[in-house]
Amino acid sequence: MLVIKGKGKFVYLSGDVLPLAKDIVDYQRWEAENSINMAWLINSMEPKIGRTYLLYKTAKEVWDAVQEIYSDFENTVQCFEIRSAIRNTKQGTLGVPDYYNTLMELWKEMDLFYDPKWDYSTDSLKYSKMLEQERIFDFLQGLNADLDEVRGWLLGAKPLPSLREVFVEVRSEESRKRVMLQNMVDSNTTSALTTTKREESSREKQWCDHCNRPYHTRDTCWKLHGKPAN
Repeated sequence: MLVIKGKGKFVYLSGDVLPLAKDIVDYQRWEAENSINMAWLINSMEPKIGRTYLLYKTAKEVWDAVQEIYSDFENTVQCFEIRSAIRNTKQGTLGVPDYYNTLMELWKEMDLFYDPKWDYSTDSLKYSKMLEQERIFDFLQGLNADLDEVRGWLLGAKPLPSLREVFVEVRSEESRKRVMLQNMVDSNTTSALTTTKREESSREKQWCDHCNRPYHTRDTCWKLHGKPAN
């Protein structure tokens, strides 16, 4: 659908352009564009499936037949599976952006099942607000425990931020915690290396009584020159 709309030819699938009789002046143009749309549709299918639509006369016939046979938009079982997947999705080992995008993909798929027709625009706005709040709860409930603080802050905010604002806040908090943890690790590593070098330096910077050289331990000197008499 995206490709054909991008070509400006979706009217051949929607039925806005009707088939023309062969004696009409524009028939050849209609036939050519109709055939192109049919080719796009059939070439996008598995060959064994596409072959069954080669004898259809219009792209709209192909479109309607495929949609009737293969569309799951009214499949209650699939709708239930997607809703269950949303409820069971947790952050786990994912970063916040990957976790959010996983949920977003499921939400968008769920939107295909819900296309309500509203009598009043205010009802549509109320529904959209309720749906966004529900998705904010989905997102927050699956976060890892180390993000409890920002989750509690967001749930207590009045008014509740938008879904995008919630994501930005949680992502920022995750980044902040990552930086703090890395700084702590770097600090501990630096401290350990400094202590080790200090100890090594303390051992190495002894002056040898025998040859009077720095950075030279007595044991090493005695092995090289022999232990002095005194």
